[in-house]
Amino acid sequence: MKKYFTLVFALIFCASGAIANDSTANVVAEPMAINEIADSIGVNSEISDSLLLPDTLEMSVPAPVLEWDIVGGTRVAVKPNYIFVPLIFEEYPATDMYDTKNNVADVYLSGLALNVNNSWLTSSIKDREDVAKLRFETMVNRPQDVQYNEKDLPEPPKSYVLVTDPSKRSVTIEERKFDNVPSAQGDKMRILNWLHTYSASVQVSQAYLSENWYQGGENNVNVLGDFLWSVKLNPNVHKNLLFENTVQYKVSVNSASQDTIRGYSISQDQFQVNTKFGYKAIKNWYYSTSLRFKTQLLNNYTANTNNMTASVLSPADLNIGVGMTYNTTSKNKKVKFDMSLAPLSMDMKICVESKKLKPTSFGIDEGKHLKTAFGSNMEAKLSWAISHDISWSSRLFAFSDYEHIQGDWENTLNFTINKYLSTKIYAHLRYDNSVSKHQNWKYWQFNEILSFGFNYKFSMNK
Repeated sequence: MKKYFTLVFALIFCASGAIANDSTANVVAEPMAINEIADSIGVNSEISDSLLLPDTLEMSVPAPVLEWDIVGGTRVAVKPNYIFVPLIFEEYPATDMYDTKNNVADVYLSGLALNVNNSWLTSSIKDREDVAKLRFETMVNRPQDVQYNEKDLPEPPKSYVLVTDPSKRSVTIEERKFDNVPSAQGDKMRILNWLHTYSASVQVSQAYLSENWYQGGENNVNVLGDFLWSVKLNPNVHKNLLFENTVQYKVSVNSASQDTIRGYSISQDQFQVNTKFGYKAIKNWYYSTSLRFKTQLLNNYTANTNNMTASVLSPADLNIGVGMTYNTTSKNKKVKFDMSLAPLSMDMKICVESKKLKPTSFGIDEGKHLKTAFGSNMEAKLSWAISHDISWSSRLFAFSDYEHIQGDWENTLNFTINKYLSTKIYAHLRYDNSVSKHQNWKYWQFNEILSFGFNYKFSMNK
């Protein structure tokens, strides 16, 4: 009688487990197959769709399930699966922890006299490995979808790991200890509104000749200084605005043994300020206003005399224009081009020292120290990094009041030897038909300097 009672009880118990499993398989929706998820993130792993379904243990005991009632009186039973739990930055378990090749399931159960089919354990371990691998590769390939870090959770749950000791053929469960892992969230991004650039170069050339040098000649020393400060609005942050400001000073001093009064001469002395402000119109075009001011800072004289040829604010040029600006940069960032067209422009020429200087040599009427003209101007700037150690910069400016034309074309070819040494070729061509006509050069003027020396450049952003 006892045997029959036991058999009936076992049949009823197994039947109830089968019904629970069948109902679960019918009500669980499949939002997306695991293989499709793996393919969408590029994971080369064959993961069975059965991971979404509850496991059926090949024993007399069904897999654990969660059951609840839904509208309509239907009872739903689902086995939980953590594959769709929000991703958390966590450590990936060691692959040899669940080494199915060595049939770890059999090792775990070795020594236990259980007359059961334990293939469910191997299958469960394999499914856990597949889910862990998919979640780990998702965190690596798509970190933007991971919102949490395991060590930064407000109340992190305890996590345990299996510690194996093959020598003792034992497996123990211990609480996982976390090292000081840096947070996945980086520091707050710093926004740079202004970009600053500073550069300075001092080029020196020197020649020494003995008194009995068979070709003759004179000892000489030439010094050329070029100092630049540039600040502009960051175009990556303020994409619709254009603001650039440049302050530059160039000076060239040469030894002049024939000048018995001073012993030196100044071939170049130019202090220049350029400011440009604009608002984006379309693509690379901006509505813009530009300002250019130029003068010199040192006094210059004719050799062996005290006749002054130039001084501070004598002459000085101020030009203000309103129009359009176009700028572009090549994809490799080596070529930069900027052009401004100002159909409405005012040009002012200044000569403060009108007593010691001739204002007419600067295009100013006799007896006056100021001349204002209205017209149009154009300015084009080109910067080209020809190679790692060769660069070329060019600037062309022209103004016309529809009666006279004034233009400047400056070119600098820079050969960089190393971080501190370089060679420069500077050429400045100027045209101005408002001044007195020269016998040979007419209205053209030209200045060329070849130098070798020290240079330094650095940037500072705010």
